[in-house]
Amino acid sequence: MARRTLETLIRLGRFEVDEKRRDLGRLLDREAEMKETIRRLNEELREEQSVAATMRDQLPGQSYGAFAAAVKQRKVAQLDKLAELYPEIEQARAALADAFGALKKYEIAAANRAEAEAAAENRQETQDLDELGLSAHRRRE
Repeated sequence: MARRTLETLIRLGRFEVDEKRRDLGRLLDREAEMKETIRRLNEELREEQSVAATMRDQLPGQSYGAFAAAVKQRKVAQLDKLAELYPEIEQARAALADAFGALKKYEIAAANRAEAEAAAENRQETQDLDELGLSAHRRRE
C-alpha cells in the first residue's frame, strides 16, 4: 500500500513539475517577445533617424520628432510590462524549485524504501541459505 502511495505521489509530483516548467516557459516566451519588440523599436528608431538625416533638407523635421516620441512611448510601455513580468518569472522559478524539491523527496523515499526491501530480502535469503547449510551439516554428522 505504501509503495503505491509513493508511486502516486511521484507521478503527481512529476505532473506538477511539468506544469510548473510549462508555466515558466510561457513567461520566458513573453519576456523574449517583449525584448524582441524593444529591439525592433530601437531598430526602427535608428532607421528613421538615418532617413531623417538624409532628407533633412527636403522635409521639415517635425514628422521625425512625432515618430520618435511615439516609438519612445511604446518602448517605455514595453519596459514597464517587462518590469512587471520579472516578479512573475521569479515566482514561477520558485514554484518550480519547490515542486522539484517535493518530487525529489518522494523519489528519495521510494529509493530508500526499495533499498530497505532489497536488504530485507537479502537478509531473508541469507537466513534461508544458512538454514540449508546447517541442515546439510547436521545430516552429515
